[in-house]
Amino acid sequence: MKGLLDHSLGIKELSEENWDKVAKTLGPDIRSWEKEIQLNHVMKNYAMYMHCIGKAGLSEFDYVSQKAEDDSNSREDSVELWGSALILKEVAFSARYAAAQALIKEKKFEDAEQKLESLLEDYGKTFRDNDSRMGLIILKLGEVYAETNRLLLAEGLYRNAAKLLCSSFSVIDDPSANEFKCHPSCISLLEYKYSKLLKIIPKRDAEAEQVLKRSEERWQQDICMHNTIEDVSMQGIVDLQTERLYYLS
Repeated sequence: MKGLLDHSLGIKELSEENWDKVAKTLGPDIRSWEKEIQLNHVMKNYAMYMHCIGKAGLSEFDYVSQKAEDDSNSREDSVELWGSALILKEVAFSARYAAAQALIKEKKFEDAEQKLESLLEDYGKTFRDNDSRMGLIILKLGEVYAETNRLLLAEGLYRNAAKLLCSSFSVIDDPSANEFKCHPSCISLLEYKYSKLLKIIPKRDAEAEQVLKRSEERWQQDICMHNTIEDVSMQGIVDLQTERLYYLS
């Protein structure tokens, strides 16, 4: 847990130190770890850490998602914190979401879109349609649409994501909105991605600059003053389970 906390704060040295302890205890390859159900969470978090330092990719996330899914299907519903079927489903979905992000960074947009659409459908069947985490999935789907030049559709997805991620008023429609269902890091990421989209839509440059400024100010004031949302968006990864953007500076 200490490694994940340092990871969430972007403290590279401490995060490395704590995750190195995990690797020494369990091994550097998650496939060789004990098959205990309780370790699925650690596997997913360790894979995200390795992704942030450029040492993990699609295969690790696919392994974790399949294992957690299989484990969730093999168990009856339980109140165990780390062993209930629904919690294991969350781990599986979060790993699938991480895999989609890896595909986006590899510019495999068609594969990423298919993975996100499948995840969106499965998540909606398991949890509520208005769950804020649905907003994070839609956010990434909007990013894929923007990257593949479906600009109007992308804007619609970003707006839908904002409605799900905000408690009352969408931060896109009302910049003063300050009540969110997810961590502020994801709101800053939403605004940053939305500003990039507006930048390439004709005659919306001024609006793009305003949204980008809000994103940068939110990041500096609420998350971290030592780096920028632009830098973090390149190396960070959003965890569907905790609804925050993890990164290492």
